[in-house]
Formats: sequence, C-alpha cells, structure tokens
Amino acid sequence: MRSLCPLVIAPLGALVACGSSTPAAGPEAPAGPDDPLALAGPGPALVAAVSSADPEFGFAYDPVDGTAYFDRASADRARLTIYQTTWTDGAWAPARVAPWSGRYRDIDPALTPDGTRLYFSSDRPTSGTTARGDFDLWALERVGARWADPVRVGGEVNDDRSTGAVSIATDRTLYFDATRDDVREIYEAHPTADGYGLPTPVALGLDPGSKRSNPCVAPDHAFLIYVLDPGPVGRADLVVAFREADGAWSAPEPLVGVNSPAADFAPALSPDGRYLFFTSERPGVVPAPADGRPPGDIYQIDLAAALPPR
Repeated sequence: MRSLCPLVIAPLGALVACGSSTPAAGPEAPAGPDDPLALAGPGPALVAAVSSADPEFGFAYDPVDGTAYFDRASADRARLTIYQTTWTDGAWAPARVAPWSGRYRDIDPALTPDGTRLYFSSDRPTSGTTARGDFDLWALERVGARWADPVRVGGEVNDDRSTGAVSIATDRTLYFDATRDDVREIYEAHPTADGYGLPTPVALGLDPGSKRSNPCVAPDHAFLIYVLDPGPVGRADLVVAFREADGAWSAPEPLVGVNSPAADFAPALSPDGRYLFFTSERPGVVPAPADGRPPGDIYQIDLAAALPPR
C-alpha cells in the first residue's frame, strides 16, 4: 500500500500523480549502507524488501537496530501476521515472522518516536488460549537490546470492541481508530498512571458521508494524516489535516501524488520524518485480479512532496 525504496523499487510518481493505476517499470535504486530508507526519487516507490505476492500493509521502522516491521496476510485475510526484516551489512535480510507474532491475528505495528515502545493490535487472549472476538492494543517495551513480552495496554483504551491502527506522538498521546455505535472514527487517548485515559473522538474537519480511520500523527501534533473512505479519488484515500493556532484541525486535504483509484491506506512516518509509508491496492507486485480484492503493497514517498502547501 505504499511505495518504497531500500526497501526500494520502481518509481511510480508520474503515473500516480495523473491517476494511472499501472505501475511504471524502472531500475532499482539500491540503498546506501548508512541510509536503508534512502529513496531514489520523490516516489512513490514500491518497498521491495517487504513486497511479495501476498497482501502486505502497515510499516514501522526501528532506527535503534535497523529492523522494519510490517503485516503479511493470507489471500483471504484469515491469517494476519507481523513480519520483520533487518538492515545488516548493507542489505535487507529475508523477512521472517516476528518472534512474538504468528499464533494469533496481529496487525498495525507502530513505534514511538523514540523507539522505546512498539504497539500493535491483536485478537490474542488476555488469559487462556482462545482468540478474542475483537482486536485490542498491545505493546512491547524495549529492555536493553531486546523487546520484552507483549502486554495489553492498560487503562481505558481497550474494551470488548476492536481498536487498531495506532499512531503515537512524542508526548505518548495515542491516536487510533475504533468502531463505536456502528461509526468508525479516530480517537485520541492520553497517558495516565495505569495506562491510558478514556478515549475521545478527534474533532476533524467536515467530511460528510466518509468514514475516518488509520491515523498517522506528526510527533508534535502538527498534522494528522488519515484515511477517508470513500475519498476524493478512490474508495479509500489519504488526506491530511493541519493543527491550527487555536488547536483545532483544518479541513482535510488530499495528499499530493499518493492516492489512486484503488484503496490507499495505512500511513506511517519514518523516524526522521522525511518519508511517508503507505499501503495501496493498486497493481504492484502482481497485476490487478479479475475479481476479488487486490493484495496490496507498501510504498514510500518523500513527505515534503506529499503534503499540500500551506
């Protein structure tokens, strides 16, 4: 669902900008040994290191040890597993299942800006071995050079309804999406002594008739990228709202050179804020199927190029 590099590949920029759903062929641009996320052009470009014929979505890069995390699903989306690959000696290792994933349905990996905590959503049980009927937020704490075991996020963010697609600001405020009273909406929750307080809906600009989901917040809350479904271009598009001086969010604007007639979603930022990663179901590793849902791939683009001018 996005277009990437060293994780890098065929630039799609011109075709995407004019609304084409066919990726352009182009040379691979190998990453430098010191910058595994280097992008050959403004993008979007397919993230080659994580791309396969299977559905992939979601992306989080850990600058501490050079590991990238992402979701890989079965064709019917019945199996949802978080994979990882590590940049070592100037190359990406073959992707493998993350040590703490693979048994239950795990989705949407996301790291705090300082890389000390990794969040994801899962239907794993809090006791016993039977999967839950909904998705909760879980987190791993970094302990030295490794991750501790996953722990269900405490406080009031989890209940008997699904919660997912988390994004974390520098002050540890959580942004995520959830369905409450049959309405899918973006929420925020603030840290407390025992986890997180009661989530509140994010007051975004007017977008009547569209569902809002998949938040990606700037570390300083300066902007919020999210999904509108349906969107201005396709069935799900990425838009951005900016934080105004009075604290309110601006009306949503489509990202530049990102959206396609296919579904575009799962935005995430690189740790240094230079790049936007996203998932798209446009033709990528495999052509569009004659029927059924396309698999989706992960892409990368320069954030500065993707944000509309202010």
